[in-house]
Amino acid sequence: MRYILLCLCLVGTWQASFAQFTAPKILKHPSQIRVERLDILNSLYRETNLNISPDGKYLFFLSSRGGQPWSTLREMSFDGKNEYDGDIWYSQKNGKQWGLPQCLGQNVNTYEGEDEPNISPDGQTVTFQSWAGDWRGKGGPYYQSNLVATNWGGAVGMGGGINSFFIDKEKAFYVKYRMNSAQPNDYATDGATLSADGKTFIVAVGEYDGKMDLYISRKNAYGQWSYMKRLAVSTLGDERSPFLSADGKTLYFASDGYGGWGGLDIFKTTLNEDDSHGSIVNLGTPFNTYLDDYGFILTASGDEAYFVREGDIYFADTKDANSEMKPSTSTLMLAGKVTNSKTGKPMSATVKIIDNKTKAILATVNSNAYTGEYAVVLPISATNFSQEVAQKDFEKDAQTFQVEIKTGLNKIEAKVALKPIEKAPPVVVVPKDREAQAGCKEKDVL
Repeated sequence: MRYILLCLCLVGTWQASFAQFTAPKILKHPSQIRVERLDILNSLYRETNLNISPDGKYLFFLSSRGGQPWSTLREMSFDGKNEYDGDIWYSQKNGKQWGLPQCLGQNVNTYEGEDEPNISPDGQTVTFQSWAGDWRGKGGPYYQSNLVATNWGGAVGMGGGINSFFIDKEKAFYVKYRMNSAQPNDYATDGATLSADGKTFIVAVGEYDGKMDLYISRKNAYGQWSYMKRLAVSTLGDERSPFLSADGKTLYFASDGYGGWGGLDIFKTTLNEDDSHGSIVNLGTPFNTYLDDYGFILTASGDEAYFVREGDIYFADTKDANSEMKPSTSTLMLAGKVTNSKTGKPMSATVKIIDNKTKAILATVNSNAYTGEYAVVLPISATNFSQEVAQKDFEKDAQTFQVEIKTGLNKIEAKVALKPIEKAPPVVVVPKDREAQAGCKEKDVL
């Protein structure tokens, strides 16, 4: 009898624990979604942990293809063969075609392996993970590097509560396994996402071959990251590969804790300001199968999706997909290019965005010295704003924008041609004694 009562109690506890995890709705799409393998991006090795800029122009990902001076063949195996340490690669889209992938340089990639890239809306800042060197003292294991013309600058640790969280996590892992053979690096991450405005960071954390949960950190008004906390969307199962859409609210993630087709499935929900979440939906086929499905990302328009299947990158045309799959809120993005009006060449300049109603500075960014490009995601409430572009020795340029917000991506493109300030020729003052000497010489000649 005692055994039966104990079992009933355990079942009741189990049911209570899973009460919040009722099987989510599985989306059905009105027409067949076209899916294709992107051969130009894939290699004979594994590609994963994708990230895309809101306008779909830049795609960043991890690749274990090696081929770099620092590449090392590891014992880790994928698809029955060893692979190289992971590096961060990217591709730029021209028209409808992705370009050949390029590997970021040694200011980002090392022999230790780097992962989980996130690209800013303008393609100028990459956020990534690295366990190389003294990551604890450098504010790691997540870093940011800025693009200076055509070169990526030195990495700077994100620090704050993100750094503290992983230091504590490492210590806890040492204590838990100090009597076992497991190593401290057996705890790991598998997917991280940074919001387009750079203020919300979410990462999957857990044991390397075990279950993971999603954790969140937010940046305060002073630029400091809060200590990471477990998101309520996490289950007693396994959650991985989070991705925040450009609106900073729509969250996609993979999980085996909500039922579905089998293995990891891809789900969508909406984050609230208090880190709670809205209803959860299963994206359905062709995104979810009986295999592990994960790594889903989406452009701000909701018309282009990318995901990983069996270590390869795939594309899905989602223009006609179920609208419930796409972000339900809007995104406002300003993108532009600064040139020298006299030479026509791209140039670096400081771009300041100002809310015309409150006069508050919404954002300050710099255009790239090589391409002249810049981009920024703005608060959706900023429908009336101004842009000021300035550079030393050039006349300031100012433009005003009035936006009518629609669902999806609201992209404004600006062209700025800065006019060089014309400098008056220097005035040469000739001393009087020299004038007299010059006059005498002229008379002698005559």
